[in-house]
Parts: sequence; C-alpha cells; structure tokens
Amino acid sequence: MSVRGLLGRVKRLEEARLPRPSPFVRLFGSFATFEAKCLEEMAEGKLAGDFPIDCLAKWERDGTWASAEGRWR
Repeated sequence: MSVRGLLGRVKRLEEARLPRPSPFVRLFGSFATFEAKCLEEMAEGKLAGDFPIDCLAKWERDGTWASAEGRWR
C-alpha cells in the first residue's frame, strides 16, 4: 500500500470518529439559527407556544443527537 493510500485511509478513519451533526445543524447550519427561527415563529403564533425547544436544545448540548445518529448508521 502506498503512502498516499495510507493517508487517505487515516483521513477516513479520523472523519468517522468526529461527532455527527444533529438534523438541525444539517438543515439550518447551526442549532442557534434553528432556535432563533423557532422562537420567532412561536412569538408570531405560527408554532405552538409549548414547542419543546428547551428539550431539543438540551439534546443538542449533551450529544443525544450524535449518539442516536451513530445507532442509525
């Protein structure tokens, strides 16, 4: 195996170890953007006032999404 091949393999292994972004980060670029949009829509009455944004924020902070995504792969 060539050095270039080994470097490619190491890169893939390192990338596989990185935490996976949550669905919110994939769709909105960051959880903060998603949260701001939700809060705005809640204030406008477009989204239910009891939308569980606090729970989703906790899951984002504690890595729940990353561990769940790992099980789905």
